[in-house]
Amino acid sequence: MPAPRGSVLTNAGATLNGSANPGGAAIKTRFDFGPTTAYGTSTPDATIGVTSVVTPFEVIASGQSQGATVHFRAVAKSDFVALDGADQSFTVENTPPDVSIDSLPDKVKIRKLGKGRLLSVGLTVSEPSTVTIQILNKKGTVVKQVVVSQARTGSFTAQISLEKVRRGKLTLRVIATDAGGASSTPAERQFKAR
Repeated sequence: MPAPRGSVLTNAGATLNGSANPGGAAIKTRFDFGPTTAYGTSTPDATIGVTSVVTPFEVIASGQSQGATVHFRAVAKSDFVALDGADQSFTVENTPPDVSIDSLPDKVKIRKLGKGRLLSVGLTVSEPSTVTIQILNKKGTVVKQVVVSQARTGSFTAQISLEKVRRGKLTLRVIATDAGGASSTPAERQFKAR
């Protein structure tokens, strides 16, 4: 009989784990999953070759909404019979996005930034996010802040003004917040403004 063994949640989806003893024949396995025990969605069949030992199988199920309860069961079928495993469930939790600072000069000449004194920085987010970009002085006080909306995952360039910012040692701090309200660990990098 197929046995579901739980799940591992990641940003990519939930890894559904099961195991089955084919009993000396090749079998096909899959998972049924959905918001209730009526399931509604099945993963594609995967084949376990001829064997007489308990064999694990897994698949990533994606597309669930944050906060949703997902029911699932493992299913094994031979040419003659299909066996359903016991129902299990999990709740999809919101994981915060990741954000990184990819490019920021170590030294910035404010006068060379031109009108508006706009500093361009390269950033990367792991999911669509609202990104808060801050400039902190050497005391850790926020002296400039801008909020941008990044609709796509990946790298992008953002700008923040250094107009009327005192020269010296500064810190760029970036925080990404996703649509569910989860915020990243702040990414920080120091630079010197002259």
